[in-house]
Amino acid sequence: INDDQIRDLMSTGGDRYDTSKTYENEKLRNYVISNLKPKNSVNTVVGLETYGLTLGILIANNMNQKFIPIREKNKIPAPDKYLKSARCGYSHRRKTLEIDIRRFESVESVLLVDDWIESGTQILTAIDLLGSIDIQVSEISVIGIDKNFDTDKIDNNINLNKVI
Repeated sequence: INDDQIRDLMSTGGDRYDTSKTYENEKLRNYVISNLKPKNSVNTVVGLETYGLTLGILIANNMNQKFIPIREKNKIPAPDKYLKSARCGYSHRRKTLEIDIRRFESVESVLLVDDWIESGTQILTAIDLLGSIDIQVSEISVIGIDKNFDTDKIDNNINLNKVI
């Protein structure tokens, strides 16, 4: 599989990709997972809602590592005293990301997973949210990243694994 084949398989006919098609094609799915595994040692995979959860679970399973979700506010079944959240603007709407801090007690190094980085706002908010509980992101894995001023900062300053 090469970049052009991946683009064709995920094409919507427009300028966006349907990353959920990754899960329909076994060859594509295996290629994506193998290319998004971290280059450095991590003991936890953290996935961002929505497709980052699925992709993160697949990667964590493949690596036999712990998986922890970052969800939208009010979707984690835990008492408020264990929840930590951060607001971000994402795809022209406001959203609040949330974690259950108890799940991070034995975490040493994190691979942060999402399907695609558009503006960079959501992934940067997730990094800040994890940093607020002293968890450092070792690497980020995404299928793709849009090119703009903000995402260039991510691409150039963070260990980023991407497929296309």
